[in-house]
Amino acid sequence: MKKNINKLIAFGIGLSVMVGNAVPVLAVDYKGSSTNVAAGAVTNDNKVLTLNKVIDAAVNNDEQIKVYNSQKKYYKDMQDYYDEVDDDNGEDKNDVNLKDVEQSKNFRVDGVEYEITNLYNDILLLQKQIELQEIVVNNKSVETEQYRLQQKHGLITSLKLEEYEQELQKEKDTLQNYINNKKDSEKKLTSLTGIDVSKYKLNDTLQFNPFRVSGNVDDYVEEKVNIMLKYKKEIIDLTKDKVDDMEDEDKDEINMPSPSDSKYQTVTIDPETGEKKSEPNKTAYEAACKEVLSGYVEYLETRKGAETGEYQLKAQEKQAKNQLRSAYSTILDMENQMNQIIAKINTTNKNLANIKLQYSLGLMTTNQYNKAVADCMQADIGLRQLANGYYKAATAFEKPWVASSGQ
Repeated sequence: MKKNINKLIAFGIGLSVMVGNAVPVLAVDYKGSSTNVAAGAVTNDNKVLTLNKVIDAAVNNDEQIKVYNSQKKYYKDMQDYYDEVDDDNGEDKNDVNLKDVEQSKNFRVDGVEYEITNLYNDILLLQKQIELQEIVVNNKSVETEQYRLQQKHGLITSLKLEEYEQELQKEKDTLQNYINNKKDSEKKLTSLTGIDVSKYKLNDTLQFNPFRVSGNVDDYVEEKVNIMLKYKKEIIDLTKDKVDDMEDEDKDEINMPSPSDSKYQTVTIDPETGEKKSEPNKTAYEAACKEVLSGYVEYLETRKGAETGEYQLKAQEKQAKNQLRSAYSTILDMENQMNQIIAKINTTNKNLANIKLQYSLGLMTTNQYNKAVADCMQADIGLRQLANGYYKAATAFEKPWVASSGQ
C-alpha cells in the first residue's frame, strides 16, 4: 500500500512541478512556447512506439498517396505529349493539374498525420480510462462485498443488494467497453501502419503549445483559403480562357454550312462527253453539319463548366472562411478551459500530502484512499480529453484541408 501512496504523491508532484514546462498527457506536438504536465512516463524505451514512427509508417502505407504518385507520373508524361502538339490551353491545364496533384499529395500527408495522431491519442486515453475504471471496479467490488455482509445480517434488504450488484455490473461493462474499444483502435492503427501496435507501449508525452495567429485573423483566414483553393481557381480560369477561344472561333453560334458550297460538291467527268458534272456530297455535308453542332454543344458544356465552377468556388470560399473564423474562437475558449483544468489539478495536488497523512494515521479507509487516487486520475483524463480536442481544433484551423485530404 505504501507503494501506491508514494505513486500517488509522485503523480501530484509531477503535475505541480511540471505545469509550465511539459506534460505527458497526449501525443500532440505544437510549435511555440510549451506548457507541460506530467502523469506517468514510459520506462521501457526498447518497447516505445513514438508518434513520429507511426506517422512515417502510415504515410508509407497510405493507398491514396500512392494514387497521387501515379497521377503525378501521368501528368509528367503528358508534358512530353504536349511538347509535340499545338494545344497551349491543354498544356497549361496539364501543368496546373500536375501542381494540383502535388499539393493534394502534401495535403494527404497532413491528413494522415492528423488521423494517426488522433488515433494514437485515443489509444492513450483509453488506456488511462481502463486504469481508472479498474480502480472504480475494485472499489465497487469491495463495497458490494460489504453490502452482502450487511444483507446477510439483515441490515439491508435483498432488493437493495441487487441494486448495488447491478451498479457493479454496470462498472464492469464500462471497463470491458474501454478494453474492447482500445483493441479496436489498436487494430485500426495496425492496419494503417503495418505495425503490430499491441506489442508496443505508446509515448504519452504531450507538448501543449497555445496556438496564436500572429497577425490579423481575417488575413490569416484569407491566406489559408487561397492556399486550399489555389489550383481549383486556376483550372476555372483556364476553362474560361478556353470559352473565349471558342467564341473567337464562332463556336458560340450555330452557323450551318450551305449545301451548295463547292466543298460539299463532288465533281465528276462524263467519260463520253468530257462534260463536268457537280453532284451533292451528302457524306461530307452531313459531317460538316455534325462538326458545327458538336462544336456548339462543346462550347455550351465548357461555358457551363466554367460558370458552375466559379459559382461553386465562391460558395466554398465563403463557407471555409466562416468555418475558420468560428474555429478560432473555439480554440481560444478551449485554451481557457485547459488553463482552468491545470489550475484545478494544482489545487488537487496540494491536498495529496494531507490525504497520505490521513491514510497513514488510519483516518481514511482503503476505499476512501482509492477514490482519492481515482479523482486524480480523472483530472488527468479530463485534461487529456480537452488537449485532444484542442489539437483537433488547432490543426483543422492551421491546416483546414486535413479533414477532406483523402477525398
